[in-house]
Amino acid sequence: MKMWMVAVCVALGLAACGTSGGGLRNDAYKQISEQKDEVVAYFNVEGALSNQKVANGFYRKLLGKTASGSFVVQDFYSRNNVKQSDPFIIDNESGLKAFTNQHTQGELFLYYANGAKMEHSVYEKGLLVSTSTAYYPSGTVFQTNQFENGKLNGRSQFYHPDGKLAANLEYVDGVLVNAEGLS
Repeated sequence: MKMWMVAVCVALGLAACGTSGGGLRNDAYKQISEQKDEVVAYFNVEGALSNQKVANGFYRKLLGKTASGSFVVQDFYSRNNVKQSDPFIIDNESGLKAFTNQHTQGELFLYYANGAKMEHSVYEKGLLVSTSTAYYPSGTVFQTNQFENGKLNGRSQFYHPDGKLAANLEYVDGVLVNAEGLS
């Protein structure tokens, strides 16, 4: 699921190291018209589907369905049952058992196993759009990226753990056109 972040970090050599409905940052939960509360999938640490709970993996709960037939889900860490995401919308039933974002619709807030924020992204039909922000476990911004239709488009900035700018990149339609910093 969030493999784009890992790929960008590795490519640039800058890799750094709840309950449903509570403290929500988006409105996915409010869109539920048919309540559910069931575990629909287990995933291992790499995101592969498993038929049972995996100690260091994740599990997905179906919280309900929207009036339009989409699914509101929330992911949790198996080892401590802490939320890995706020509730979010999956627009296709096959997305219930896929630990990818290809069926994600709307805002997605992700968290580290200690509850600290990890990422905020916006998806339309499974494609990243708008600004995506990733955080160090300390809460300091790690990177911000501008996306349009699933491609980097605009400014991408990477930060050191102390908050100082490490790199400033510019993309046009997914192609890197300017790079500054890379420290």
